Amino acid sequence: MSRQNSLIFIIFLILTIININKAFHIDDTFHLEAAKIIQEDPSNSLKGKINWYGTPEPVSTYNQPILFFAALALFTKYAGFSEIALHLFMSVFVLLSLIGFVKIIRQVKLKNQSLLLILFGLSPALIINQNVMTDIPLLALILYSCYFALKAQRLNKGFNYLLSFLFLSIAVLIKYTVLPFIGALGLIIILRRDFKYLWYCIVPLVTIIIWSIWNYIDYGSIHILDRPKSSFHPKIVTSFLMCLGAISPFSLSYISAIYNGKRINRAMMILVAVLVLLVLLFYLFPLSYLEQKLWFVLAFGLNGCLVLFPIGKSVFNKIMASRKQFINSDLLVIYVYLIAITAFIILFAPFMATRHVLLLLPFLLIAGDELLSKAHIQLNYLVVSLSVVLGVLLGISDWHFANFYREAPKHLHLPENKNVYFTGHWGWQWYAALNNMKQLDISRPQLQTGDYLVCPSNVTSKAQEVLDKFKNKEVQVYTNEAGMATFFYVSNAGLYASGNRNPVWCLLKAPVDTIKVYEIIE
Repeated sequence: MSRQNSLIFIIFLILTIININKAFHIDDTFHLEAAKIIQEDPSNSLKGKINWYGTPEPVSTYNQPILFFAALALFTKYAGFSEIALHLFMSVFVLLSLIGFVKIIRQVKLKNQSLLLILFGLSPALIINQNVMTDIPLLALILYSCYFALKAQRLNKGFNYLLSFLFLSIAVLIKYTVLPFIGALGLIIILRRDFKYLWYCIVPLVTIIIWSIWNYIDYGSIHILDRPKSSFHPKIVTSFLMCLGAISPFSLSYISAIYNGKRINRAMMILVAVLVLLVLLFYLFPLSYLEQKLWFVLAFGLNGCLVLFPIGKSVFNKIMASRKQFINSDLLVIYVYLIAITAFIILFAPFMATRHVLLLLPFLLIAGDELLSKAHIQLNYLVVSLSVVLGVLLGISDWHFANFYREAPKHLHLPENKNVYFTGHWGWQWYAALNNMKQLDISRPQLQTGDYLVCPSNVTSKAQEVLDKFKNKEVQVYTNEAGMATFFYVSNAGLYASGNRNPVWCLLKAPVDTIKVYEIIE
């Protein structure tokens, strides 16, 4: 086994250990509920209903096609719905993503391959987003599409372009986010003047047409046209920068590279020392969430700019030096893919999340290989250490965030002979149902005197709207104690939905959530 293959295995092992028994989290529950619908009746896959925002709605009204749900349905039919089994299933795609990334950096013959592999494989974005969600499978498919697009420059153009489009065709049935990559690949073929291969664009087009025809037969409409629409708002740009900056410590090496010199290297190392000191100070002298969140938002946004600016400057210099050479280079594929997904996320994403940035991460790292070469080696080692430590700490905190909702039902004193309802979604929805609670339909709450209602505070539930309609009394409050494991605080769900005033993570001694139990009096 080569040194690089050994490194892949070690990283894969670390990622799997961190994630293996993580509780189902955030959108996992929706995907598992969709898989159950397909298991029960495959012909009802888009018409089946899921209560996600308080009222049951057909799967067709949500944002994603169903290939991933179908894969989950097939797997869980034989392996069941245990956390370990499903996370092992997801680990296959993690391994494929690592291998795909290595294939690309070997194809491009980058200088810092081991360094890039560690920065990618143990990045906060990858460690965190190993949930039972679409992002890792999507990442694997995109990386292999990119690899075959690069390979097409060297041999068997037709075959490799076809494979590249095939991977994107599969990916588009998992999430429509892949659509800009199809245009990006077509643009690459045009820029390289490989016009006779442009007709391969028909492969994903036919895939979408067949999928749309099936939609029309299934429920009388076309899903890709029915998906929720989001309009562009300038604030999404700042959210994107903040989300990128929150999980990208490698910006320190990038900035050091464009302002190369002993002073800037020393300044970056001093900055890391200051950051570590600030973490200690925040632990010893904690600030409230309101006191610190603005500073984290500003720091993350600035760091996002420090990631993109050096890469943009590097690309501009390459284009100005020789446009012809740039068009024929491997980096053209990397940059076009990078620009395509960035533009699509900023223009069409309804919100920003680290899982969106995850799709950009491998391309940002590959594009920054030259910058890493120019940075001082000691600074690069420091950046790798910082990235790995941050990823592990955020991963542990997110594990505890998810686990709170798995453990909470065991601590609630609920009567066995009464109707117990709950509000809220995310992983809480899965574990509440497993513990014999009934999900409430807030559009027509079926509560009667003597019933109980269980409401988590931080999970979107609209519980107060229901409680205002009934006379009730609070009978129990359950929360957890703040601890070191969650000091890198992610329980505001900023990792999965970040806004301009909602930092991706912060440093906070606070419980994950508070769950309240109410008895309906009349």
